[in-house]
Amino acid sequence: MPSLFDVLAGPGRVLPADYAGDPAGRREYHAAVARVYRLLIRLHDEILDQLTEAQLAADRDDAVQLLAPLLDPEFLQRDFRARELCGELQKQSLALLDSGLIEPGSEAAGLVQALAGREQGTAEVYVRELRPGVEDALSAVTFAQMQEALTQFRNKLVSQQAAFMGLAEEALRRARM
Repeated sequence: MPSLFDVLAGPGRVLPADYAGDPAGRREYHAAVARVYRLLIRLHDEILDQLTEAQLAADRDDAVQLLAPLLDPEFLQRDFRARELCGELQKQSLALLDSGLIEPGSEAAGLVQALAGREQGTAEVYVRELRPGVEDALSAVTFAQMQEALTQFRNKLVSQQAAFMGLAEEALRRARM
């Protein structure tokens, strides 16, 4: 089953790609979409940094200590709060919800509502999405296997991040139309 981030980054992405309303509303909508994707890129950067540190750890025990916080919503809440990313993410997510373009009860509405939940909601989304990759790495028997699992997981997040970047650029292009 694909992760929510894969769905968001893929061709069947859950945020609506177009808005047929008035031009000013369309520009504001697409600008908000672009800002949400850019904030997700920054949040992915933080997670990728943590995964890199685990990969470069001296041994398996050190790597486990670096990975464990990624499954702790309270750790991520504190980290996101310290980086002051979630206030802006909440603002942009609420703008998307207020646009009336996201169908209530849809997967998109669930994601955007969670992101609008500031640090707690965003941390819960990230823990849910990170859990399979982190647990896969933690279940590795050897440190070399753990590093390989982390490489594969990092590659997946980098791919999502690249897709978010392309989608942000597409939204900015549409905002200028």
